[in-house]
Amino acid sequence: MMNRVLIFPNTHTLSHLARALAVGDWLDGAGWESHLGVSALRLEWAAQFHPRCHVVSELWEPSGTPHPCVRWFHDANHVTKCVDSQERLIRSISPSLIVGIFDFPSAVSAGNIPRLSINGGCMLPLYPGVLGYDATPSSQQTLQKKVLERFWAFAGQSFNTALCARKQEPVSSVLDLLVGDVNLIYEIDEICRLPSLSPNYHMVGPIAWDGWEKMGERVSPWQRDDSKRTVYLNCGSLARNGRVRARIMEVCLRHCDRLLVSTGLNGGGDVKSDRVQIRPFLSPAGATAVADVVVCAGGVGACYTNLLHGVPSLVVPMQPEQETNGINLERAGCGRVLRANLVFLGDPRQYEESLDYGYLEETLREMLATQYLDRQCEQIRQLLVKCRTREMVIDLAGSLQ
Repeated sequence: MMNRVLIFPNTHTLSHLARALAVGDWLDGAGWESHLGVSALRLEWAAQFHPRCHVVSELWEPSGTPHPCVRWFHDANHVTKCVDSQERLIRSISPSLIVGIFDFPSAVSAGNIPRLSINGGCMLPLYPGVLGYDATPSSQQTLQKKVLERFWAFAGQSFNTALCARKQEPVSSVLDLLVGDVNLIYEIDEICRLPSLSPNYHMVGPIAWDGWEKMGERVSPWQRDDSKRTVYLNCGSLARNGRVRARIMEVCLRHCDRLLVSTGLNGGGDVKSDRVQIRPFLSPAGATAVADVVVCAGGVGACYTNLLHGVPSLVVPMQPEQETNGINLERAGCGRVLRANLVFLGDPRQYEESLDYGYLEETLREMLATQYLDRQCEQIRQLLVKCRTREMVIDLAGSLQ
């Protein structure tokens, strides 16, 4: 009988769902039968690209907030509901492997079924830094550490309710729930810089879904032109506030010849001119192919897409994980990050007053004039070209059969 794999991608953002679609396609091609457990709000979208999608309850649904917050975990009954819904689907599908992509409930619902966990390095307990801060001591770093420790301890209590009901051992931190029998980190060591890894951790490189290329509009008729400095503003969550997006666009247009803007599903806008093009979706390869700098919120997928095309990132983070990604890029010489010194961001309205637009302008101007970043990005690009992510994912999944 064909081996079945059940993937829980925690679909609060499309980036995790896109990774699930990629992994599902890879495993299907290797002879597995992959199934996806997704939120009801994401079912119609996911079903366009994968034939076997099923509805489960997810932590983010009551709040609608895309990044982990207290409202994800404050109701132990809802946490238990999420675990129960996964357990029902597991009984129905009878998978031989479960894959969790930034998914907390499957650590409980999987039971004795082998579990492959896929995450960014800074969201794992072994990460040596504080989310949103590097190792340099500061009052903001200390405050962030205290906030995160209390938050994860609080979140763990909700899961312990479900664990105790199943006579399983409680957890001291909800982050421990992200650890599986085998853990894949969709980054490279030159960027992430984790300490030495134990045998059940593997750096596999970026997990990229080719569907974005099919969905996104190509940037025709623009072509790469070294005489014209081009900025690609990949808005994402920043686009939810029109004033913030407009101010960032103003800064960009003062220092570039051409501006591409991808607003995402909620951003709206459709502009075509010789100097500005605004679309809901742009093909990542098409947009980065003509860009000299990408301004983005700093999600792992976006950062590695930029690097794969040798383009530096200017990260304007919306939450601590993205700020950490920006710090890692800056340390590797492949980008810059705008530090807001806010503990937990997540709401672009905060940037109406707190974002240092003068520093944004200065940083963008320097990046557009600096060839050093281009050289560093090219070195990383060469490493990424050699990544065998698909083969490693298939092999490591097979090792758990």
